Amino acid sequence: MSENDQRGARRLLDTYFRPTVRRHLARQNEPDDLEALRKRQFWCEGTFAAQKWGHNLTRVLRRGLDAAEDHCLLSATALNLKRMIRCIG
Repeated sequence: MSENDQRGARRLLDTYFRPTVRRHLARQNEPDDLEALRKRQFWCEGTFAAQKWGHNLTRVLRRGLDAAEDHCLLSATALNLKRMIRCIG
């Protein structure tokens, strides 16, 4: 227990996931991973931003997990419909 720790909690310096994290960090600058990152930034992050801004996903107005899931699914449906209309027309 350190002097700064007032509750007596212990801090683990090594975790079960350390080998996985090291493997990931070792390959994060490989071309395949950089391509996946670019795709994720374009598809996922842009989609989340559009839903948050245009479909009022900053706050869910109804309570409960089911209501939040319904809200997110309706937002994703609307976004997909917009994409389909853009592809057709």
